[in-house]
Amino acid sequence: MKKIYKDFNKKSFFNKIFSIIETDRYKIVNLLGFKISFKKYNKDFKYNIDYLKKLIDKNSVISFDIFDTLLLRPYAKPSNVFQHLEEINNAIGFSVVREQAEYNLRKYKDIEYGNYNEIYSILPADFQFLKGKEIQLEKDTIYTNPQMKQIFDYANSLNKIIILTSDMYFSSSILEDILKKNGITEYKKIYVSSELRKAKWDGSMYNHIIQDLNIFPQSILHIGNNKYSDYEMAINSHLNAFHYIEPMEQFFYKYKKFLNFLNKNTDSLTADIIIGILVKKYIENNLNNFDYWKYFGYFLGGPVCYGISKFLYNQVNKKNINEVIFVARDGYTIQKIFNLFNKDNKIKTHYVYANRVLNILINMDYSNNFHYDDRLNSLITICKELNPQLALKTNKLITDKEKQEFIKNNFSLISSISIEMKYRYLKYLKKFDIKDNIALFDIATGNFSALKLLKNVLDIKNIHDIYWITNYKNEHCITYQKNYINIIQNYNVLEFIITAPELPIKYIDKNGNFIRINNKYEMDRMNYYSIIFKEEVNFSKDLLSTFKHYPVEFTCDDLINLINLFFNIIDDDDKKYLKSIKYSINEICLKYIDLVNL
Repeated sequence: MKKIYKDFNKKSFFNKIFSIIETDRYKIVNLLGFKISFKKYNKDFKYNIDYLKKLIDKNSVISFDIFDTLLLRPYAKPSNVFQHLEEINNAIGFSVVREQAEYNLRKYKDIEYGNYNEIYSILPADFQFLKGKEIQLEKDTIYTNPQMKQIFDYANSLNKIIILTSDMYFSSSILEDILKKNGITEYKKIYVSSELRKAKWDGSMYNHIIQDLNIFPQSILHIGNNKYSDYEMAINSHLNAFHYIEPMEQFFYKYKKFLNFLNKNTDSLTADIIIGILVKKYIENNLNNFDYWKYFGYFLGGPVCYGISKFLYNQVNKKNINEVIFVARDGYTIQKIFNLFNKDNKIKTHYVYANRVLNILINMDYSNNFHYDDRLNSLITICKELNPQLALKTNKLITDKEKQEFIKNNFSLISSISIEMKYRYLKYLKKFDIKDNIALFDIATGNFSALKLLKNVLDIKNIHDIYWITNYKNEHCITYQKNYINIIQNYNVLEFIITAPELPIKYIDKNGNFIRINNKYEMDRMNYYSIIFKEEVNFSKDLLSTFKHYPVEFTCDDLINLINLFFNIIDDDDKKYLKSIKYSINEICLKYIDLVNL
């Protein structure tokens, strides 16, 4: 409980002595002219909007806080601007020095509400080149909060006097430019702490506004997100006030596991930008109710696919590679996102089938110890399907020795199948006109089957193979994941996040058509992923639209943490939808297990 403010407007004597008023988040008891508030809790903006409009109706001056109320940044924290500037300009140490600058102004210069020029005046000479870049980054990335723009427009429609306030180092002219760019122009005046040398957090700005407008404080309604400076200090200055729950807090109230992700990845620009983009999606699309697979695709798959796609694009440019082969099915979504970076089509991209089954058939590659039994079974099963003579030769092969004997005794027939399949596959590959100096992308590998297959059939030596991870460290390939200590706890989920909305293939028929594996489990995966991948691509589109020409990199470790946390904190919706997803543990999809252990 706490004393809020003295009531100046009650008409009846009884109401002056005792009354109860319910607001959006408080039950206020009026006792002997003083109001005592009991906090309620509701973060649903829809629930509060009608109440806020009623408050606007009753007041002649409407004051809006600017940052985190009218305008939003695509980051989890304001200091992420400094971190991002440091990263993209290779200005090592800038973010720490920049964040400390306001404190240092107060401590060493006795400047309480420092402005932008004063802040940069105490920064080292090496960082002065960032002064204009910081302003430009803010101008280019800040966006309008649609919830508050709706309220702003409502107040304007009633011809209310609108003022804007900010405890901020930017000048009013810089803020005016940012506001104008975001369609906010219809206001009377901006009050900024760095110009007035007064602030909301100590109440001095509110007193200045009252004097400047020459108006009773009870005629002013202030709206802002900071519980202390925008609500309590406004009330203490006898203004009316509305405490706005900012979009990020609304988002975390709805999607709690992402708050956990942010808290476990402190000082991570990757995590902060991911949250910033997710909040932007949430607030601009009113995502209180979101189809589960769209949510899965955008919130989890989106960051994961963006991160590996950007890493791949960087590596391809670094090595001056001319063409990239995206191995089906893992390369489907990654190719689409890669081409968002590859706007001028300078780098040719190909989506190519080069799976393990084709490698086993064409290269007779079954003898490696990695999944030996499954590879042996796959080769025999496909060959028996392709040649009825082989199917008649035996009913069932149980031991590895029996299977090896079967291959040995029927080597001529199996070799002819292999040679024919290689011919059909080469005919398929010729359509792509693949040259030398190419890169191959696959999500993961243990046996390098796609690489072996393409090198053999195309007779190309210079292939740069790039993966998220391999089963063991290999100096000849490039991997996104460098740290083998922090690992994805269930790599099967990675191949569900990064796949294609199509059925897996078994072989190529005589007409050059791919014959696919069609069963309930694969159909389910295909149907769900046809929703998921669109949102994965949308995440990248939204991020690139938000940050424009400013590069954004995601670290692999942070994405691993996101994947692990998502599946470690399973809620009821996760259980409902993920329980039907199965994962095949062999090449020809004869054995399935649950994707996630629920």
